Amino acid sequence: MAEPQIRALRGPGTVDPSDILTGPVRAISRWHLDRGQSLAFGEPDTEASIFMLAGSGTAQRGDLSIPLSAGTAITIPLGTSMTVLAGPDGLRLVGVILTVEPPSPLRPS
Repeated sequence: MAEPQIRALRGPGTVDPSDILTGPVRAISRWHLDRGQSLAFGEPDTEASIFMLAGSGTAQRGDLSIPLSAGTAITIPLGTSMTVLAGPDGLRLVGVILTVEPPSPLRPS
């Protein structure tokens, strides 16, 4: 059995928890986007939950644009994508990326 671990996420970076967690968490990341920088989310086999820590920006998907600020969270479900764009003060965020196994094909009865 694995022992609990403490890992610092004070600055930008990614933690790979696979050496301790056996579930679907692929990565725990912290990002710092400067004004105008963007970050795209949404791979075919992942879901994500992203939490805004400081700053402001927008979450964009097609024609949809949602304002983001500290305390805001967004969830990106399987099969979708979203881009986060930092506003004038930049944006600090932390997120959890989850791997989703494709559904098993149904067998004929």
